[in-house]
Amino acid sequence: MRVLAHHSSASDRLYPWLLLSVTSLGVILTALHNGTLNVALPEVAQHFHATAVTASWILLSYMLFSTILILVFGRLADIYGHRNLYLTGFVGFTVVSFLIGFSPNVWVLIGLRALQAAGGALIISNTTALITDAFPERLLGTGLGINVLISSIGQLLGPSIGGWLAASFGWQWVFWFNVPVGVTGVIWGIVTLRPVPQRSHTEKVDLRGIAVVFLLLGGLILAFSEEGVLGWNSWPVILGFVLFCVFTPCFIWVEWHAKDPLIDFGLFRDRAYAMANLTAFLNSLARASVVLLIALFFQRSKSRTFNRTILAL
Repeated sequence: MRVLAHHSSASDRLYPWLLLSVTSLGVILTALHNGTLNVALPEVAQHFHATAVTASWILLSYMLFSTILILVFGRLADIYGHRNLYLTGFVGFTVVSFLIGFSPNVWVLIGLRALQAAGGALIISNTTALITDAFPERLLGTGLGINVLISSIGQLLGPSIGGWLAASFGWQWVFWFNVPVGVTGVIWGIVTLRPVPQRSHTEKVDLRGIAVVFLLLGGLILAFSEEGVLGWNSWPVILGFVLFCVFTPCFIWVEWHAKDPLIDFGLFRDRAYAMANLTAFLNSLARASVVLLIALFFQRSKSRTFNRTILAL
């Protein structure tokens, strides 16, 4: 009995780190992919003879659906458990990454990118929760810190790997590169992750909030993506801003009155919480926009190769 108890105790101490190895694969998969496509986007656009606006939607479709679905899947994971949804995300992201390489046209690619975003959102929305459930309080800061570190490394290496893959093997390998990582993550996750207790199924998904946030974010992205080509007076830009302006207050009202809201705005009464989220938003906004624009600038305006663009980044 003592041997069994000792074995169980050792397994419990080791489990958080094994789980972290699984979530690290998910973080690497999503973080690397976001960076790889930034550098390879001109190659993809050239292959499909896509316009600048159409090419931008290769990125925007992923960002739009990922942003919305992270909120949705976060709620679903709270209700139905994190392990199964996390593994589903790994499988979905991997399968769609493989299919994207066979896209016959840019619109199929954009649609598949939206499906890929669903897989990425399932991974991202469950990573922190899995780590929080597995680590004891005294080690939780270490576990979350390692998770952020791995994400930063993935974002740093993404442009270099993406440029090298596109230049050496073709743009398809920017997506196919995800497949072996994803397969490894799925197998290791099935073997390693323990079932997580589910909450009561009496909680509901805020369908009204999902619809409203989709309209307001979709409108904002539509307006900014089309403005550079069509101008401020064009109807798509005006429509986009109208959607954003109308549905933003609607979203706030819906969430304040929802029984199980997507976003609990009461949390933002905590000054530290509000400032931390604002800082994270501004940091992501600055980093993502600069990396993409610089990559496009060096490849188009300066006519630099992938390798020289990577060095510049």
